[in-house]
Amino acid sequence: MDQPSVTADGKRVAYRRTSTQSGVYLADLQDNGRRITTPRAFTLDEALDQPAAWTADSKALVFTSNQNGRREIYKRSLDHNAPQLVAMSLDEGPEQATALGLIEGLVPRVSPDGAWVLYLSMPKESGSSTQFG
Repeated sequence: MDQPSVTADGKRVAYRRTSTQSGVYLADLQDNGRRITTPRAFTLDEALDQPAAWTADSKALVFTSNQNGRREIYKRSLDHNAPQLVAMSLDEGPEQATALGLIEGLVPRVSPDGAWVLYLSMPKESGSSTQFG
């Protein structure tokens, strides 16, 4: 809810209600990459989903989603419906963040050999002089 406007008598308010949602779609490339087939939905939730990287074997996609109320990294095989949670957000608290590899920043990439999902991790709140190790 944003951009409120209240009547002069203070009895009514008008506001803008917005929500952000994006889905991930897949399509096959044809004609040497100049055309695509009809796109099909890959994610079916009402969340902010963003594709990030393919696995080395091209059989799974790594993507980010806020489907649980916080940004997380998932990997989903093309032949399975359920995504696998790779890393969670720091929203869970710093103790769990250290124990579970929880993250605040997300820029997931798959290593060339496909063995690792690499992502940016940084403190949730930091000043301009904060060093990252």
